[in-house]
Amino acid sequence: MKLLFILVLAVIVAILLSCNRQRYQVDIVLPPGFQGVVELRLDPVRGIKLQAVKGSVVINIPQSGIVYLNDLELFHRGVHDRVITADGTELDLISLWEDSLPGVVRAYALGWSGSTGLPVGAPEGAGLPPRIGYFIGTPEDWKLVDHTKIGF
Repeated sequence: MKLLFILVLAVIVAILLSCNRQRYQVDIVLPPGFQGVVELRLDPVRGIKLQAVKGSVVINIPQSGIVYLNDLELFHRGVHDRVITADGTELDLISLWEDSLPGVVRAYALGWSGSTGLPVGAPEGAGLPPRIGYFIGTPEDWKLVDHTKIGF
């Protein structure tokens, strides 16, 4: 009976500890008419600090598509990200491996890329600072992208 009590107590503690790991809503807001690659790059010196308000973070993307962040910790915790156009329309956020409708502009999650200190001949993105990428466009647009330049 004592063992059962300890087991139940351990489960309750584990549940309570996991609840402390807050999952954030991240809204990535695009400039008007934006299509192309969005990069959230780690730059501890020049990067901006994200501020969560009631569990939500807004990242306004400039026309260059690149935002420097001083920390990517928020993304290690697990986020629910949304890509929103300047007029407030939420784009479907899918992986590149999912089927997509020809001609339909969507947001594609490219995932993580980059690292530091890797040897010559390392995979794409090696030697670049850690970053998170998204591609905004149609499946046809993605086929035209020079992947060696973007490192995803």
